[in-house]
Amino acid sequence: MFMIKLAWRYVHARIINFVAVLVVAMTLMASIVVLGVIDGMLVDMERRIRDLGEQVAVFFQDPVPQTSLREINLPEGVKGFTPLVEDYALLKHGMITEPGVAYGIDLAEEMKYSSIAQHVQDFRINPLDPQWFAPGTDNQGLPGAFVGIMLAERMALKPGDVMTVNYAPSGSNELKRMDFMVSSIFKSGSPLKDRNGFYIPISAARQMFMSPAHARQGGVSALSFFLDEPDNANKLERPVVKAVMQGLEGQLRGLRSTTWQKRWRSMYESMAYENMLMEVVLFFMNFSAGFCVFAVLATLVSRRVKDVGLLRCLGARRRHTVGIFLIVGLIIGLMGVVLGVAGGYLVGYNVSDIWEFFTGQPLYPPHMFGHASQPVIYLHKVIVYAVGAVLISVLSALYPAIWAGCREPVESLRDG
Repeated sequence: MFMIKLAWRYVHARIINFVAVLVVAMTLMASIVVLGVIDGMLVDMERRIRDLGEQVAVFFQDPVPQTSLREINLPEGVKGFTPLVEDYALLKHGMITEPGVAYGIDLAEEMKYSSIAQHVQDFRINPLDPQWFAPGTDNQGLPGAFVGIMLAERMALKPGDVMTVNYAPSGSNELKRMDFMVSSIFKSGSPLKDRNGFYIPISAARQMFMSPAHARQGGVSALSFFLDEPDNANKLERPVVKAVMQGLEGQLRGLRSTTWQKRWRSMYESMAYENMLMEVVLFFMNFSAGFCVFAVLATLVSRRVKDVGLLRCLGARRRHTVGIFLIVGLIIGLMGVVLGVAGGYLVGYNVSDIWEFFTGQPLYPPHMFGHASQPVIYLHKVIVYAVGAVLISVLSALYPAIWAGCREPVESLRDG
């Protein structure tokens, strides 16, 4: 008990010890805030991509009639699917031409499962009666289109503009064209769809990309499956494919499948790698705080040489002397962790407002992230960094503590 009391006396006896506490606290707080901001970016992008659709996607070699899809029995964990016709096209608006990917969807079916309604920016889709245009819009008899925000910016498109889609019909090398009216711009968070994608009615996509026979049958070139737990996409891919093959037996010449995790694997791997590099940088930040603790304790020991000699003369053993200064390092670390964690959570959950106040710019720009994007602080990461800060503080105290314990009482009294 006397070791703890003496260690605490040494801690609060000099202001420099509280500087070490603040260094540990500031370093830990910075780590929590930075990790929270980065993890918030990852969570936002993952949520927006996986909730948009094609959590498990099955593509057919030849289109299958939509009526035959009723025979598919959904495996456990799958809440539904929507039909999809996907192909490439060339978009033109004025003098600007850009390549794009057309996604022919059944808007009513899509509204049941995907978050497409949240990404359409220019009007609110009525879930009970989903339409491609805002009420009262004069569409001039043209089908509507939702255009990705980055594609719309490159082509200077806005709602009400007419764009021409050039496409190659099934079995033909001759380009044809069809006009669409832009009914809204969408921002999904998916780099591919926002940069090159546009949604059109599935009936128009069939007319463009399928043979007349397949179009009359209500052909479908792909199915987009939605899951109860999107993170289980890779696990459920095989059961989904098996259910499709059983339901469409005799109507398939071939199919391929993928998941949202596979399609965006390269992007997530690169972002995860960047996150890992940032964590390495933050580790060295915490490690640098240990040098401050080391310097403080080395100074403390050098100024308490006489105290060490007196303790040894009064019967304290070497381990007691070592223990006192290790406890000092532990107290500094624990105090720094308490302040750092409290500050990290306080600043972390308000960093968006703080950043905007000082810079005038949003922390998560709306054209890149969702409007509701916020930092995400994981408890397990906080615990790891907090424990690490305490260990670094104790280890930083190890050498000064051993040096104090190894001195002879006579030497300590003489030098003090």
